[in-house]
Amino acid sequence: MRLLSILFLLFGATGASHERISEIAIRDNESEDENAIWSAKGVTHADLREEAASDLNLPEDDEENADRFEDGFLTSTGRFVDREEAARIATQAGQAKQLLHEDGEGPYLQHSDLLPDSLGSLGTEKPAPHSAAVSPV
Repeated sequence: MRLLSILFLLFGATGASHERISEIAIRDNESEDENAIWSAKGVTHADLREEAASDLNLPEDDEENADRFEDGFLTSTGRFVDREEAARIATQAGQAKQLLHEDGEGPYLQHSDLLPDSLGSLGTEKPAPHSAAVSPV
């Protein structure tokens, strides 16, 4: 019974230990809607920023829009997670290569850190506008 309580505290009632990275995603930090997210498999974050900029009628200059959009990933439970949390999830799920990118704050995930076929092959799918999101405001 005590082991069950410890597992519940660690993983919660939803069984978060089974969570996986399912799609590459970006979130619009300037939207009033916190669910203004673009996501797709087989693309890069830069591809998604370009798609979002087009949808929002913004200049398609990636550097100009870099601060507006937060890079991250969608999980199998539909959560948007940042690169650091994605690194933990992908590592636990066996989706990440052994050596992740790392900075002063610890490991973070880039699409190139995922094992082949974890999400699908890069370049095989085009980003679908708002594929896992609501329309941005």
